[in-house]
Amino acid sequence: MLKRFARFIPVIAAAVAVAVALVVLSRVMVTVDTIARPEYRYVYLGGVALLLGGLGVFAWVRLRPRRDASSPRQIAHQRRLSPEARLGEIYERHHLDRGVAGAGAPAEQRRRSAHSGRLCAAVVGTRGSGKSALIAAMCAASGRDDDAGRRNALSVDLVEVPGLSTDFGRNIERLGRALSADSVLFVVDQDLRDYEQDAITALAGRQAALTIVLNKSDLMRPEALAETEAAIAAKLAEREIDADIVITAAAPRPRVRLSGEDDGAEEDIPRPPEVTAIISHFQTLARRRGCSGVRFSPDAG
Repeated sequence: MLKRFARFIPVIAAAVAVAVALVVLSRVMVTVDTIARPEYRYVYLGGVALLLGGLGVFAWVRLRPRRDASSPRQIAHQRRLSPEARLGEIYERHHLDRGVAGAGAPAEQRRRSAHSGRLCAAVVGTRGSGKSALIAAMCAASGRDDDAGRRNALSVDLVEVPGLSTDFGRNIERLGRALSADSVLFVVDQDLRDYEQDAITALAGRQAALTIVLNKSDLMRPEALAETEAAIAAKLAEREIDADIVITAAAPRPRVRLSGEDDGAEEDIPRPPEVTAIISHFQTLARRRGCSGVRFSPDAG
């Protein structure tokens, strides 16, 4: 509270100084009128002028702003590093292996992943974007396949990565599992924000299989959904990121309808999850590997 009123102190001090100066000036003029001899008047006025001038100089010397040599120097502005450069700095700071994912993955590891029947897919996104609901819906959808298809199905372990925040450094630490995964599903429920774009850029530099999942499509009108998808595609193209965009509704809100009775009561009609697009994405990958289907399972990581 004191800091709030500190800025008014100079104004108050100036007002008091003006009032005092007016009082002193009036007294001086009264005193001058009482002095009979002119030379005494001049001496009196000179003494008053010297006194007031000395007080003004003293106030200016004491109150003028000074530069403290011992005060810390202002830190020079650092240029904004690209997400890839900041990612490299964090890897070096934590002594992490920079060749665990993406194009720098060891040849033996990539060869095992290509010929094995099991993949690891990291589900990334902010809190509330619907990562858990997406994992549950994908696992439930694959559980309805027949046994014949399940025997030759590609097994995909879905690993949920902790929710991202606006802190880029913390996001990179949370994306450690995603960097070493075979595929990444980046879940969003609106247009990409700046820190999401930075995370996607960091992932795209080290993760070839990157898919953007636009979730909660049931909450958007068709025209708004098309605009959001186009905006995401434009931002990806601006950063030269090659990633597919699929639209899902992992946990759609139930439809509300009147019960048909005279009381006018409403009833909720549950709607099944809409994850056909993302499942078709993995089914295409499974066919490329010679599998007849795909089977999802949650992985605690």
